[in-house]
Amino acid sequence: MTIYNSRTNKHREKEIQSFCIIRELRSFLYVLILAMLVRSFLLEIVCVPTGSMKFTILEQDYLLVTKYSYGASRYSLPFNIKLWNGKVHLPFISSDTPQRGEVVVFQPHHKASDKYIKRLIGLPGDKVQIIDDVIYINDVAIERQTDGVINDDSGKVYNKYRETLPNGFSHFAYYAQDVSASVSNWGPEYVPQDSYFFMGDNRYESNDSRLDVGFVPSDHLVAKARFIIFSSTGRLFAEQAQWQDYFYNTIRWFRELRWNRIGDDV
Repeated sequence: MTIYNSRTNKHREKEIQSFCIIRELRSFLYVLILAMLVRSFLLEIVCVPTGSMKFTILEQDYLLVTKYSYGASRYSLPFNIKLWNGKVHLPFISSDTPQRGEVVVFQPHHKASDKYIKRLIGLPGDKVQIIDDVIYINDVAIERQTDGVINDDSGKVYNKYRETLPNGFSHFAYYAQDVSASVSNWGPEYVPQDSYFFMGDNRYESNDSRLDVGFVPSDHLVAKARFIIFSSTGRLFAEQAQWQDYFYNTIRWFRELRWNRIGDDV
């Protein structure tokens, strides 16, 4: 004959409940740690809020970027937590040598809380000069061909050029008409060792190495931009928005998708 002790059974039930809660919390912690490792060392999705890379990248384009491309530094981590100096490279997949023409996410020295995204133009040791909007690298002008004009959503007109860098990499650059440009002539300057020279594809409307950004040290390089995974003219988060606005913003965000941009390489 079995005798049940209700007090003992209740105690065992509480132990089982506590064990289940601990197990669930531990599983959640493992998932959180894994997500942070992936975000810090492998892949991340970033939203571009400005037009400095227009029309290669538009405002509210969401990009997949690979953090393993250049190795991980303190700037790869959330909040720029300083756990080590220099770069940590993953075997077989990280590279020490970014290539001219790549679109790169980096940490500018003058804004600790923001990341920038620009095109890599000048390598360590290069002599860079800009004369009447033409880029000279080591005293040789890059190839530059007119490719018509293009309008943005507000009707502003841009002259479009195809530029070919010394390594053969070809990309488009855009120069806004009726804009007073202070960067049409720049330099000459030598890129310091272990640093890089960046420019935005929207040449007259980009704060880059010609202005406040300056030369970017190699350990400030965060990720290589790969392709667009999402794009919308609507903003999901807006300044001074009320909590109920996010419901309508989410609907607009999906309704105003730019389907033709999804999957495009950068």
